[in-house]
Amino acid sequence: MASRRNDIDVLKVMGAAVVFLFHCIQPFNPNEQWHIQNGDRSVILGYGISFLNLWIMQLFMLLAGASAYFALKQRKASQYMRERITRIFLPLVIGILVLVPPQVYAERRIEGRFTGGFLSFYPHFFDGVYPAGNFSWHHLWFLAYLFVYSVIALPLFQILKNYKLPKVFHRPWGLLLFAAPLAVFHVALFWKFPPKNNLVEDWGWHSQLFLVFVYGYLLVSDKSLEKTIQDRWRAFLNLAAGLTIIVFVLRVIPFSEDPNLAWAFYAVKAVFYRFCGWSWIVAILGWGRQRLNQPFPWLEAASREAYPFYILHQTVIVLIASNIVIWPFPIFIKFPLLLVTAGTCTHFLYQTCLKWPVTRIALGIKMPLSR
Repeated sequence: MASRRNDIDVLKVMGAAVVFLFHCIQPFNPNEQWHIQNGDRSVILGYGISFLNLWIMQLFMLLAGASAYFALKQRKASQYMRERITRIFLPLVIGILVLVPPQVYAERRIEGRFTGGFLSFYPHFFDGVYPAGNFSWHHLWFLAYLFVYSVIALPLFQILKNYKLPKVFHRPWGLLLFAAPLAVFHVALFWKFPPKNNLVEDWGWHSQLFLVFVYGYLLVSDKSLEKTIQDRWRAFLNLAAGLTIIVFVLRVIPFSEDPNLAWAFYAVKAVFYRFCGWSWIVAILGWGRQRLNQPFPWLEAASREAYPFYILHQTVIVLIASNIVIWPFPIFIKFPLLLVTAGTCTHFLYQTCLKWPVTRIALGIKMPLSR
């Protein structure tokens, strides 16, 4: 289909794979508490999580914004919204009711807070809001945010349909201007609204994700700007690598006890963090535009699978990890075992779901493949 972009599709497939890797690492991450935790943790894997946190969800949302541009080229606004409802909102609701309860059940079982079977637990899924209670959307928060952003941004996208960014953005380092609002909002909002993934109190995250969603639309709508990204990706890769070193060095420097100095240091860290993450995104987009914009023979099938794979993957990871973490094996055995078994099971679960229209609808799978 002429309106599709192979590089965007490949990056979406790669993004889904990286998110899968991210969640497979989480049981062994020493820096935060996840749904299922191994007794021993890995500092190296923890650094891997910290690196991915710089850019992965922002890239995922930016690619969703790019996809919105291509979708609106083919559809009227009403058709676009109907598709968002059937492919995002409906899988979100079904996923909350079907895919999230097994995750919470496994967590409560391993915590010793529930000892019965899953069917006995299911009514308790609606007891209070997670983490104190059980009701949650877990990894499906991304679908909720994407649906809300799709609704809110639609009038804006109609206005921006023929908009061209000022020439300053096309200069060699003009692309860094996109990072400035991200850094300003991080400094202004994240200290008061740290990421919670609960939609209503997540203004820090909204300031990042909604902006990059709009950025995704703008970047693919401006062919000259895309050429700049393609030409400058190596420079941004070098910049991203350098800024990553600075970000990780700043992490180990303790905050001052003086409140003013502590806030200033927080602001400096936030600025470096956001410029670093944006540099990785530009480098990845430019590399993809130059190297990945070709019709790979596996791409159509992989593109079709990427979205439902994301919807399914964390349930599979949590259920398998809840068994693996109690085994008396070292992390270098448990982690690859979780990676391989969860990936294989998620793929075969997806293949099984292709057989019935009801499961295809539940996972937002559209046949034949189109954006």
